Amino acid sequence: TNKQTNTEKNYNRTKQIMSFLKVLFRDKHVIDEREPVVTFPLPFLEGTYGLLPPTVDFWNQMGALVLIQIVVIAVVSFVLYEHVWKKQRTITAYLIGYGFIIPCSVYFPFFVTRFLGIENRMLRVGLYLPIQLTLHTFEAMYGTHNPWATTSMTNYLIYNCWPVPIVFDKQQQQQQQTNHHYHYYRPSMLSATEKWQSVLHNIVVIVSIGIMYSICLPYDVEPFDAPVPSYTMQHGLADLFHPAHLANTFVGGVLLLLILDQGVSLIALSVNIIWGFRTMPIMKNPLTTSTTPSEFWGAKWNLVVQTHLKGGIYKPLIRMISIS
Repeated sequence: TNKQTNTEKNYNRTKQIMSFLKVLFRDKHVIDEREPVVTFPLPFLEGTYGLLPPTVDFWNQMGALVLIQIVVIAVVSFVLYEHVWKKQRTITAYLIGYGFIIPCSVYFPFFVTRFLGIENRMLRVGLYLPIQLTLHTFEAMYGTHNPWATTSMTNYLIYNCWPVPIVFDKQQQQQQQTNHHYHYYRPSMLSATEKWQSVLHNIVVIVSIGIMYSICLPYDVEPFDAPVPSYTMQHGLADLFHPAHLANTFVGGVLLLLILDQGVSLIALSVNIIWGFRTMPIMKNPLTTSTTPSEFWGAKWNLVVQTHLKGGIYKPLIRMISIS
């Protein structure tokens, strides 16, 4: 009787959560119906421009998606740690990784999209944590994790579950009985000043995106009159180096940079403020501080993705080649 009661309670609780999610994701956010909070003219450009306010319901949905992914990945991380990483480069690890975790991780975003009826593109992009888990599964199978990630279950959960990489500091402690020094890792903590700097950075990025969108969208993100559209392949060498074409390309690059920065920085801000952890920056001013193409792509642009690809693709591939 007690088991039946507990089963019924769990079923009813699950049913309530599903109903809540259905209601939360009722608005599909396909059509932007926002009204500008302020309008203004700009010199040298025709028309009136405005700043659009953020949509609270959209960010509630994005937060719910992130939370769902974190909970699911936390459960899977226990299996990864105990049965894949501790048995790395064995048949058991490969069977669990290739046969279960990776296929489920790839399918999970499609399942959530269909179940909740998600139609907004940015919300679909927000379902990227299972792809991150896929790369971490490769790391666990081939033992290519960061050195601090597998020193404890807590560190491993932080490594797998957070949408942005946490920076860890190497600490040293002395055992009193043996007088032996050993090293351990703990999350790097932000100061109060650095937290305010993180808040200010997000405000600047959000306002910058709003201004650029207001200016560029009426011109299809091509505010300068180029001989041929940027998206076409039917242009000559002179068209590629036309000043207007170069200016449109630069505007598109800046807008892409800001959008990528905002998407990760807003999530990193919650980690910075709530837990005080230091997070890895996604960009290091690649458009203004890079001196060579290799520095742009290798040391400045999208460091989060670069870190995941290095540990989840490049290093396991090198080990597979060395084994064969």
